[in-house]
Amino acid sequence: MPDILIGCYTPPAGQGDGITTGAVSGAIAAASGMGTVISPSFLAVHPHLPIVYAVSELEHGRLVSLRREGDGALTVVDDRPTQGGEPCHVAISPDSRWVAVANYKDGSLVAFALDEQGLPTGDGQLMRHDGNGPVADRQAGPHCHQVTFDDELLTVTDLGADRIHRYVLEGSTWVAAPSGDVVLRPGTGPRHQVVDGTLRFVVGELDGRVTAFRVSAGGEWSELGSAPTTSFSGTSYPSHIVLFKGHLYVGNRGADTIGVLRVDGEGRPEYVGETATGGAWPRHFAIVGDDVVVANERSHEVTVLALNRKSPLPVGASGRLAAGSPTCIVTVT
Repeated sequence: MPDILIGCYTPPAGQGDGITTGAVSGAIAAASGMGTVISPSFLAVHPHLPIVYAVSELEHGRLVSLRREGDGALTVVDDRPTQGGEPCHVAISPDSRWVAVANYKDGSLVAFALDEQGLPTGDGQLMRHDGNGPVADRQAGPHCHQVTFDDELLTVTDLGADRIHRYVLEGSTWVAAPSGDVVLRPGTGPRHQVVDGTLRFVVGELDGRVTAFRVSAGGEWSELGSAPTTSFSGTSYPSHIVLFKGHLYVGNRGADTIGVLRVDGEGRPEYVGETATGGAWPRHFAIVGDDVVVANERSHEVTVLALNRKSPLPVGASGRLAAGSPTCIVTVT
């Protein structure tokens, strides 16, 4: 029965307790809140060490490192500024040498080298961005949203500038990739992406679509096609995207569903259908075993949707946990 960690907005931004722990086995089995971090909008777990990274989505953002104790409790072992405002995503590199943070408010990216204990060192390297898009109230300037370590690249989606910024490591410094940024269609509003070999699937928060790309040996992205994430006729904003067993799963805020898209033989996405989350505003979700565990931010609950072998569509909520303003869910071992 895997453990999960749930990030929750704390007052005044939300109604949560910071980080909540629990376990999933068809339903939420247990949970307890730990108010050690202010408004942790996203979490990441070190792959080998008992370290959890949380970003506090504050005007002056913080990166907080916590140690998981034997009893599952979390102890703060490091707390430092992200050098930007409202950080909303954190990721650790596959080689465990770097942790990087996307600052939404000012559209910057910061990367910290990690020591042998898995803790950030120094002030970090700050990378600033420029740009805007046609959606005036959302794209007046850059808004970085998700960090991804993509092979030897460090990438970050920029919702405000309709770009994916790419960096390569030279010595101990991240520099702009020779292949440059990926420029998306105006008004896409890229939020999250998922990597699968030479394929990239980008979900647009503003255009409500998943767009597929194939990456050449030289790093050029070629668009393969796109598809909507929901059939909902009202306004909906896609959030997170996961690739699982040949299908893409997308959270739809507003429609309040998990949309499912099939990936065809050429890598193109095709809308299949969607399942209601049983809550409101699915900010994030994780696939845990055969369950889709959803953080429903505005209904203040986590719901569990079961996957079955006959259809890629999840079935209705089989478990439910009260959690104030949940923002993200990650699994730990």
